[in-house]
Amino acid sequence: ASDGTVWNFGYMPGSGKLLIYQISSNGQLKRQTVLDVPNADLVHDFAITQRHLVFLLQPLKFERSTNQSNLLAGMNWDSHAPMIACVVAMADWSKTLIELPNSGTFHLGNAYERGDSIYLSYVHHHNILHTMRSFDVSPSASHSTLLDTVWTNVELQASRRYSIVQSTDLRQVEFPRFDSRRIGQRQQLTVMLQRSPVLSKHSVLGFNTVLSTDGETIQKYDYGEGWLAEEHIYVPHPHKSAEKEGWILGTAYHWPTEKTTLSVFGAGQISAGPVARVQLPYGLPLGLHGQFAPTRT
Repeated sequence: ASDGTVWNFGYMPGSGKLLIYQISSNGQLKRQTVLDVPNADLVHDFAITQRHLVFLLQPLKFERSTNQSNLLAGMNWDSHAPMIACVVAMADWSKTLIELPNSGTFHLGNAYERGDSIYLSYVHHHNILHTMRSFDVSPSASHSTLLDTVWTNVELQASRRYSIVQSTDLRQVEFPRFDSRRIGQRQQLTVMLQRSPVLSKHSVLGFNTVLSTDGETIQKYDYGEGWLAEEHIYVPHPHKSAEKEGWILGTAYHWPTEKTTLSVFGAGQISAGPVARVQLPYGLPLGLHGQFAPTRT
């Protein structure tokens, strides 16, 4: 949050409980609570507004047994159950549960409040259990490159326990990022990765296109054949508040040469290609997520 507050959560599959905690700007635990909620067996992300925390709880159920080889082996998808939006008030930890259509998700975008409504977006996974099993790198694993995701907008009205869900035309996307100065406020740009048809002929689950959207127009840059792009992040301009004046920063791995490249894009001109690129003399291990922090010398 803008005052330095850190909100976070924890969960334990099979417990039906969600831990939420607030850390003050000096790093001290300020408050915590444990909520009884449905669908708390895989909670990966959440959104923050000015007054609420929003969790999208998917119907992925964990059933413990003695012969499970790993956590994923105990997961089962309920295709007939709704996703549950859990809206938690920061002030008193009170919660409101709102049903949404059946859906899976890993990552949410930004969220904000306007009047009695909360607006947020997330990456809808049609078959999230299939996607998770694609991460298995064991020799006996059956791999598939299917990635059935849709960038989806949601309006929540907690007082009426009412929701409006609208899919967009952005498909095969993941890893939404935005200007962190806009957390809990309406932002202009969202940055994502997308899987283009170039990757469809390769047995690899990944992305090769970076894009930004303002809800109306879309800017894209396709790295092309032989590339795997990692999550790209938004870097704000130190002296300008307009989001399009910032930069998009990200790495991509070129498997024919086994080298990693760091690219910098103008946030408002991704389609124009990188404004700067640095090729490393080696390849970095592919990873997940990243942050940017300015340094002063």
